[in-house]
Amino acid sequence: MAGLVLLLRLSLRVRPRDFPGIWFSLAWLAFYLGGQIAFFPLLGLLPGFKPAESVLADMFLAGIPVLMAGMLGFRRQPWGRPFAWPFHLGTKRRTVGLCLLGLAFLWLFDWAYMGLVECITHRPAPVQDILLLLKSALKAHPLAAFLAVAIMGPVVEEILFRGLLHGALEKQLPTGATIILTSVIFALYHFQMVFFIPLFGVGLLLGWARSKTGAIGLPILIHAVNNGFFLLLVIWGRNGS
Repeated sequence: MAGLVLLLRLSLRVRPRDFPGIWFSLAWLAFYLGGQIAFFPLLGLLPGFKPAESVLADMFLAGIPVLMAGMLGFRRQPWGRPFAWPFHLGTKRRTVGLCLLGLAFLWLFDWAYMGLVECITHRPAPVQDILLLLKSALKAHPLAAFLAVAIMGPVVEEILFRGLLHGALEKQLPTGATIILTSVIFALYHFQMVFFIPLFGVGLLLGWARSKTGAIGLPILIHAVNNGFFLLLVIWGRNGS
């Protein structure tokens, strides 16, 4: 809590800097990750909070401070243009179209990659841990699950990765290196190495969208469409089982 108060004070106070600091960006990323790790078992101790309810509440509770900082603080900073509200998608429709096309390619790649994993391991393709919890959450609280996965998650993660971290690194590194490094951290952040390559690919697409538009609006849209697609796959699998 002390760290959160300090981060919020630094975020809400306008400071004469041209870009967010790397340590400042990593501190917010660490807070969000630490908040998720801490809230999940604590919520599980409360009566009526099963794993499904806990994972949804966990995403909201850890994400709200990031949203507050982004909407009330980051966009007011000298480096806050990428966070400008309302989010814009850029001026070129071609960029949006290329991103959607790239996302469709990544879905095909993910399907082929999971098939390759099955062939190598001779086991059913693994499923991300969060999706296993979402199966129960969708049954109990479908609207909350949709808001958490397709809205809250993409907005918060893009504020952190393509907003803060990208903004901090692009002042120190070439654009290509910035996109690659943020994509590596984005993939590692999900803590399941079997999915590193597909997540790295998604990170590259989101980073490219950020570099082309100079804002996080298009990355948020692409991230939300991606999460929504896989959420539909979970719903389809649950209904088909």
